Amino acid sequence: MWRWPGPGVCGTLSRGGESTRAKPGKGETLRSLTAALPRLLVPVLLLVLLAACMDDDDGADLNAATVTPVDDAGSMDTDDAPPTPEPTLTPGPEPTETQAPDDGAPATPEATATRQGAYEIVTGPEHYLYEVRTGDTLESIAGYFDAGDGDTSYLEPGELGQLNDVDNSALEAGMLLAVPLLISHVDALMPENTIAAALGVGEAGNELELLAPSREMIDGYLGQIALYRVALTPADGGQEPGYVMEYWRTDRAALRAGEVQPGAVFTVPAFTIAAGSMADVEAPGSETRETFTRDGVAYALMTFEGAELDAMAHVDLLVTPAGR
Repeated sequence: MWRWPGPGVCGTLSRGGESTRAKPGKGETLRSLTAALPRLLVPVLLLVLLAACMDDDDGADLNAATVTPVDDAGSMDTDDAPPTPEPTLTPGPEPTETQAPDDGAPATPEATATRQGAYEIVTGPEHYLYEVRTGDTLESIAGYFDAGDGDTSYLEPGELGQLNDVDNSALEAGMLLAVPLLISHVDALMPENTIAAALGVGEAGNELELLAPSREMIDGYLGQIALYRVALTPADGGQEPGYVMEYWRTDRAALRAGEVQPGAVFTVPAFTIAAGSMADVEAPGSETRETFTRDGVAYALMTFEGAELDAMAHVDLLVTPAGR
């Protein structure tokens, strides 16, 4: 066991500064120091070890503050971690095919157009449809609807043929032509004067009247009504004259102060007037029908879903060109 050096190593000092013992020789002194060296080094080594231990403790505390321990359940070893699920897309609804309209659905101009392109032209009140009859020519048709006064014509046969891309040789009974709208009166919805002349209205022995919507009726529709389709049996054909006039609703006022409003389009049928030799004509899809006679001439008025009033109420609001 290491011990601190005792008085026998270095000797003792007298009060006078002289040693009470004889001074050792050089060899004896070197041997004494060599023997005592291990004991002198022990405290130094202990201090070094103590300082080293204190440094280790500080480093351990530092490591403990910066490293978060993970238990076995939360081990950071990725080999044992459960796999991350792959993202998936939720499938949307299966696309469905567009259903074709039922054969019994009301016909629209776009759906019923077949061999002629008149339906593509007649989408708004700027034009209306005319059903060609046997014996018609571009000249005769232009005369029915030109709104002229006999001396002046406002619709030329060539213009009518160019609009429909036809000539006289191509005309067939039953085909439809697009006709530009011309009016003869500020409150009228058609060229009443030339249509009446074609029907022979007012001629001797002809009691047929051209019946048309009154201003009161037009205002009741807020102006949202226009002539859509016409069929005629003229008085010069050797048959009893007659006509069919079909009126449709529009999405906005069709005419104002005798001028067609740009942008107005046809929406749904409103009512049809049939008269004379054509009074028995049925309007497919009509909801109400009222028949009546005037001066021995038969008439019928049929209303559709787009009508504001029933058939009888419409009859009471019809006028003749002379009665405006």
